[in-house]
Amino acid sequence: MVVCSLLLGAVLASEWQNLIEKDSFEHWRSPSGKTDVAGAWSIRKGVLTTKPYVHRRTDLWSVEEYADFELEWEWKPRKGANSGVKYWVQSAVNLVIEEEDRKFRRIADVAEAKPEEKLTEFSLGLEYQMADDEFEPVSIQRTDSRSGGLYSLFAPSPEAVKKYGKWNRSRLVVRGGHVEHWLNGKKTLEYDRVKLAEQMKRTPPRYVIERERGPIALQYHQTVVSFRKMRIRRL
Repeated sequence: MVVCSLLLGAVLASEWQNLIEKDSFEHWRSPSGKTDVAGAWSIRKGVLTTKPYVHRRTDLWSVEEYADFELEWEWKPRKGANSGVKYWVQSAVNLVIEEEDRKFRRIADVAEAKPEEKLTEFSLGLEYQMADDEFEPVSIQRTDSRSGGLYSLFAPSPEAVKKYGKWNRSRLVVRGGHVEHWLNGKKTLEYDRVKLAEQMKRTPPRYVIERERGPIALQYHQTVVSFRKMRIRRL
């Protein structure tokens, strides 16, 4: 009986779960749980897309949390677009936008924002970078901001992103502290806990990895990026 239970658990652990359903946000929420995700995102026929420069902005958080997992998805940026898939998400910050793309004010709760103020909920965690590397300003300037890399920490090698307007295929594998980034069939990055810790000492991000698990987050970055065929399985 115990053996059967263990085998059943192993089978269930390897089952794929679709995260993007046809016209439903059932697998997603805002970080605070207080912001209507449909205000910043649209979903139609299995394609999830950001709405640029809306009044209330939010990243999407998966309802469930993940530690070791394999994630696959497709994504397409418009010209100059920027986004990312974040994992081992540690927390989120709420920012009032005082000057578009330049000046922000941090608040503890989204309820503190006045109705006329623009607000964004932003996730802190490791980011599989996604961008139009040809025209996105930061990607042009910094190799660690190019598609398939770990944003601000590791540049992708090789670079494998397609021209804007085309669908890319991405894969992310996290197992026992070992991480692989894949883009369009090529492994663009591989690292482990030790390499990550060393790099974070040299390039401190705005967060600390206190737990190796968390929701999957889709980044809202003002520009238009679409996601589809996203599925995940626990490892």
